[in-house]
Amino acid sequence: MKAVAFGDADAAVGELAVLNHLLGRELMTGLVISGELKLGSEDFNQLRIATRKDLPVLAAILEKGMGAIGPDEMKELRNRWITGEAAVIAGSEILNPEERRWLKDNPVIRITPDPSFPPFEYFDEQGNFRGIAADYINLIQKKLNVRFEIIRPLSWSESVAKTKNRQNGLWGLVSKTTDREKYMNFYAPLVETPAIIVVRNNVVKNLTMNDLKGMKVAVTAQYAVNEYLNENFPRAQYRFCSRHPHRSS
Repeated sequence: MKAVAFGDADAAVGELAVLNHLLGRELMTGLVISGELKLGSEDFNQLRIATRKDLPVLAAILEKGMGAIGPDEMKELRNRWITGEAAVIAGSEILNPEERRWLKDNPVIRITPDPSFPPFEYFDEQGNFRGIAADYINLIQKKLNVRFEIIRPLSWSESVAKTKNRQNGLWGLVSKTTDREKYMNFYAPLVETPAIIVVRNNVVKNLTMNDLKGMKVAVTAQYAVNEYLNENFPRAQYRFCSRHPHRSS
């Protein structure tokens, strides 16, 4: 969003919860939300856990872990990042012998989160994995009695590259897209957040998708919204940014 604030771009697009969080954290009083992006498919607005397609046993293991999380526990996790704290309740043994053997043979399960996607997932100033995805992953670990290795990438683009190179097994909260479905399996959506347009506060008109044609639009590299914009609005001038922890673009 700094690209918009400094005049390098006319608008920025991204998820409502993320841009709201960054606007408040960076005290960007010169920027305002101008409108909502209608992306056609609800998949773009829904965030899910995803695993590589070549890890079917891991997919089955995670499905059991998520199935053991009740609606009240999930509600608490959402509320933690809106109004209050959430309790984490450990579960009992729910994996079968084959799945336990797979975990024994594959002791390192890596997750490379988006390093700057608050409040969903990010790393704080001390390098701790935070956000609703971090809490959800922690709850799955307790339910399954397993431990994942959290790898901190420099950017979301690096996370995507590591995943395609089989250096990462799963993602925390991501949107399902046509391209990602080629190499990832997706679970039921956990969180829904609309995409919005942010502009400088001297823009009085509420912008729509069609208004982006011919504009300089700042988007985060490798985000799901990019796939839709490139296919449907190729005439816009996109400025691809890589968010780094505690920086906004």
